Amino acid sequence: MRIVYVANSLAHKRVLEPFKKHQDLDQIIVAPRPQITSNFVPEDYKDCGIQNIHAFNNISEIQSIVDSLNPHIIGQTGTFGITSKAKKVYIGHGMIGRHVKSRGKSKGWRGFDLYCGASYIFKDYITYAADINPDKILINALPQFDLLYNPDYYNLYRKKFISSFGDASKIILFLGFCCKDRWDFNDHNEDYFKTAIELEKIARKNNYKVMIKARQQEGEIMGFAIKNNSISKYIKDYRQLKSSPYIHFINTNSHIYRYYFADIIVGNGCTTGEVEACLMHKPLVLVRTKSDPKYDPFDSATTGAATIVRNINNLEDALNKPANIEQQDKLIQSLGITNDGQAHRRIQDKVVELWHTK
Repeated sequence: MRIVYVANSLAHKRVLEPFKKHQDLDQIIVAPRPQITSNFVPEDYKDCGIQNIHAFNNISEIQSIVDSLNPHIIGQTGTFGITSKAKKVYIGHGMIGRHVKSRGKSKGWRGFDLYCGASYIFKDYITYAADINPDKILINALPQFDLLYNPDYYNLYRKKFISSFGDASKIILFLGFCCKDRWDFNDHNEDYFKTAIELEKIARKNNYKVMIKARQQEGEIMGFAIKNNSISKYIKDYRQLKSSPYIHFINTNSHIYRYYFADIIVGNGCTTGEVEACLMHKPLVLVRTKSDPKYDPFDSATTGAATIVRNINNLEDALNKPANIEQQDKLIQSLGITNDGQAHRRIQDKVVELWHTK
């Protein structure tokens, strides 16, 4: 039985990489042609467990490639449209937070025969948004989490980072949530700039290194900042980060999991990195100076799995707090996630079951 996995973004490489050979499946990947933006971490598909890969240059090519492969099942990392008589499986590329349900139902989620995601939150939302039977939803099935099961996977690049960018007493990874004029971004856009600038000051003082991975490309970030009066005041200081020896910007499409050798994970707004930090038992700091105190999409704050910063002046103190491993483990368990490196296998087995279900 043939399944074709389709990714429409280079950032979704992490979703497909963990899949390995399965005795009942003929597996093929359709994904964007790699664009090497850095020689620091691998950005091609050599690490993928499946090496039958058809690369495209433009998403308009996806339909014809899929048609030529004649799949029985299509596994998609997004809700983009593919016309086919094959059964369809949605394979999540990140986590959905509790706050999304408040936006109502979405037709974009309909049309899949199986939905694979991380947690009970995902199951609750998809049942509601797609108006489907919850039996069609598989949780504990976010394959990218499998990459974190073996710490060597991400720690391998720590020495390379230090040799390239210099030693540091701490290495911090900032997963920036910005920059869109949209309901789920509006309370967090300014925090991205404030946090990045403050982290550089702290790093300069303490000989830290800060890696910054933003949601948007540089041009989009600056275009957004210029158009927003409340944020334009940060432009000068933000631009200066580019020349700071304490800051390393990670390309938006780069393979973020290879950078998880960081000592501390920092976020603002909402990020799957909250749960990933807990899986790795890394200290987790979340900057939320403008959002409602009740805003907590993954329960990271209310469970004590993360340190919350409500005033940017308290960020340095927060960076010195250790991981609350007990609370992190409780959070992971409460979400219905098992850190066993087998999410991809659960999906594969369920796909085989789906195929035999007429």
